[in-house]
Amino acid sequence: REKGTPDLILLDINLPGMDGFETLKKLREFEAGKRETPVIFLTSEEDLSSEVTGLQLGAMDYLRKPFSPEVLIERVHRVLRMQGEMERLEKAASIDKMTGLLNKEASEEKVRDMCDTESGFLCILDLDSFKLVNDLYGHEMGDKVLILFSSILKKQRRHDDICGRIGGDEFILFLRNMKSEHELNQFYSRISEVYLSKVSRMISGKIPLGVSAGAVAVPDHGRNYEELFRIADGALYLVKQNGKNGLSIAEPQSGSHENTNNELNLEAITSILEERSAPTSAMWMGTEAFTNIYQYMIRYMERYHGMAYRTLFTLRMPAEDYSDAERTEVMTHFRKVMQSSLRYSDVMVEISDNQLFLLLPETKDYNIDRVISRLLERWEQSGYSDRVMITYESGQVHLNHGVGPNRNHMPAQLAVAGVGPADMEKAEPLLSEANIHIKMLDGGAALLEYLKFYKPDLVLVEQRMPDMDGFELLAQMRERSDDYRNVPLIVLASEESPEKDRQWLELGAIEIIRRPIVPVDLALRIRNLIPYLRIT
Repeated sequence: REKGTPDLILLDINLPGMDGFETLKKLREFEAGKRETPVIFLTSEEDLSSEVTGLQLGAMDYLRKPFSPEVLIERVHRVLRMQGEMERLEKAASIDKMTGLLNKEASEEKVRDMCDTESGFLCILDLDSFKLVNDLYGHEMGDKVLILFSSILKKQRRHDDICGRIGGDEFILFLRNMKSEHELNQFYSRISEVYLSKVSRMISGKIPLGVSAGAVAVPDHGRNYEELFRIADGALYLVKQNGKNGLSIAEPQSGSHENTNNELNLEAITSILEERSAPTSAMWMGTEAFTNIYQYMIRYMERYHGMAYRTLFTLRMPAEDYSDAERTEVMTHFRKVMQSSLRYSDVMVEISDNQLFLLLPETKDYNIDRVISRLLERWEQSGYSDRVMITYESGQVHLNHGVGPNRNHMPAQLAVAGVGPADMEKAEPLLSEANIHIKMLDGGAALLEYLKFYKPDLVLVEQRMPDMDGFELLAQMRERSDDYRNVPLIVLASEESPEKDRQWLELGAIEIIRRPIVPVDLALRIRNLIPYLRIT
């Protein structure tokens, strides 16, 4: 390792003393806990079982000799580009662009590891009156304050401390091997004094600026990150409630608490949470509660591959024709009509005094027009419809399908275009076992339509499809926006043609798989590619 590591290994299976398979196993043992080096196996054997073994061990590709040098070079370049881009994006994905500190996901991951194995202090810091700075001086000044405070943290922290930004004006620190509260107080005082000295030169006036901090000792209060964060956040809350600009250190634990008569069991709590009677109409709620429900529904649908529609109704009521009381009466009646006409699983919220927003879970493309027509028919039957003009907008709920910090823990999305169901039937259980979800599409046109709404991790496309040739499909994808152009694509080809292979690779295909399909081989190739493609 001291001599450096390669970016890619071309590994022949037939080696003297130790074959390529055993070499790869040893390599992975050597790399345990580190980034794995991509490996391409080379062999002159036609044995399919050896290819399956290589892919099971995690090889990125498997080339039989003799091979076209141009194809080999193109594949090597592809893997190197993919590896370099992954490293660049992974580094960028862990850094908060404004402050240069670790972002929320990266800092929490590192601090969680520290809580598991190290001792020290977990601290949460919050800039006092930061909202006032934004409101009175503008967001540009707010950004300057954040950058200033971040630079102070970078200079004051020690080499092995972890520091990150976890919210707008909220920061997290793990001060490794810091032993005493006295040392922590000195550290906080330095940060606070330098910050107040410098920020007062930027912002004049009577805004009560400062730094509030809460801290908890690790492992004195345990090693569970979520619990430690809660304790530190509680200490921070005490500072906020008592004048701000200070440090509060959580008190040592006093041992286990005895059960009291106030504690409830699972069934008792469940009976409190459950509604006494099942709802018979759609749920109506305030904006804040609706926002939480909406965001939860997005996560749920991403995880379980659901679909929902959103609809915005706008009531046009000329101000000169309606008093405020009449407008309120009309809107209230409209809401009641909608609420009684929708399913009890639907949710609605008033956006303004003349707009109503609906969330319609598990509503399909072919049903949405019928749903809206039914709602408008119910409204037409009311005594208010002839006095108000109603317009509406509708569309699918936007899903990211796993883009984000927890993406690697969500099912990977594989779109399959033009490939018959029988070809995928045996591969599907293996892919499902690897947490890969398959979306079957009839052909190229269906794939292009699908990509308008979804961005799969990988696309498998038949070279020849009834509605268009695979080359034409890929050319159309690459000519469109980046959302189309950057989708990784595997081609399923029937003929052996180095010339066409080059064309595919030049158009941006990342892999070419030959027919007939070997289900295990196909599943393993896709499984091994996914980790290199799931870059946040």
